[in-house]
Amino acid sequence: MRFAEITDDPILVDLYEYWKRKRGTRRMPSRRDVDPLELNPAALPYIAIAEYIDEGRHVRLRLAGTELERAFGRSLTGVSPEDVMTGDYLEFINGLLQDVRKHQAPVYSESTFRWDRENFRTTRRLYMPLGDDEVRMVFIGQTIGSRRGKGNDPIPGDTRMGASIIEAVREIVTE
Repeated sequence: MRFAEITDDPILVDLYEYWKRKRGTRRMPSRRDVDPLELNPAALPYIAIAEYIDEGRHVRLRLAGTELERAFGRSLTGVSPEDVMTGDYLEFINGLLQDVRKHQAPVYSESTFRWDRENFRTTRRLYMPLGDDEVRMVFIGQTIGSRRGKGNDPIPGDTRMGASIIEAVREIVTE
């Protein structure tokens, strides 16, 4: 499916177009092809780069934008999903990451997830593969949208994301 048919999120569309330019005629760009300083400054707070570790079974964030760190309430550099998520949400994110490796293609997802005891957030994610002959890293764009409920931030001291998630869209981008 073509990316323009999936979302109109300007940050993610911009990141996808950048990834495509860097890819050229290859299946995916390598990490050395991606330079955050070349990105639209408006996109920088919403990006992350993660490396696959443990023979691709897990990832660890090497870089995370300020909006992502603000949303999680902590520094994310060096963090794995298991450090900040639990339950169905962790399983869901790991599934997206494995889809990127399996298909060697970008994966787009929209979902609503339980933020804390009273709030739900919506988010759009674009996971794009980086590597040479195999996917070694993932270039991530993620925007976090509206909140429902009384508070805006996670419960103090409860930094692990909970188990509730409702996925609205998951697409492998094939253009």
